[in-house]
Amino acid sequence: MRTYRIDQDSCRAPLCYCRFHRQQPRRDPILEVGGSVSWVVAEKQARRREFLVCIRNARDVDFHDHEPHGTAFLIGRISGLKPHGYDKKGMQRWIIEISEYAVVDYPEKWGEWRNPVKYTTLEELGIDLKKLKFKPMPAPTRVLTPPAPPDRSKTGALTITEAKAGLALQFGVPPEAIEIVIKG
Repeated sequence: MRTYRIDQDSCRAPLCYCRFHRQQPRRDPILEVGGSVSWVVAEKQARRREFLVCIRNARDVDFHDHEPHGTAFLIGRISGLKPHGYDKKGMQRWIIEISEYAVVDYPEKWGEWRNPVKYTTLEELGIDLKKLKFKPMPAPTRVLTPPAPPDRSKTGALTITEAKAGLALQFGVPPEAIEIVIKG
């Protein structure tokens, strides 16, 4: 197991948040909305990040004319988080808003991490901030309506696996680091 400790005061490399994109075959939807949409993230962790690195998930998906699996295709400067509904387990989803972006082509940047979210640094990913050419984000052309929250009475109680996954996202640790004790 790898542990990442980042002291923000002494950190030389900008902090980033990696998002593993599967459903969007192009970068257009990110530009249309003004950011990356509908992610369950550890809010405090995500708010401390300066950059969003979008990486293509093309495994088991047949997109034509797209980047190969694991390729970083867009890096955005995070300007904020905006709530965007809830997932089926009732966990808050977010839009990671970006103020400027750079179109990139960095292959093999996804390290086969278990979750589609990774909190790391540009340096750890081998990305040199000085080489990026940022453009201002266009004004959003699409406004998304958040989905309605799920009816918890119909979804049932959480399983241990679901609880660990949710806690892992909240605290920015792998699910294996979560221990749940039930007394009774």
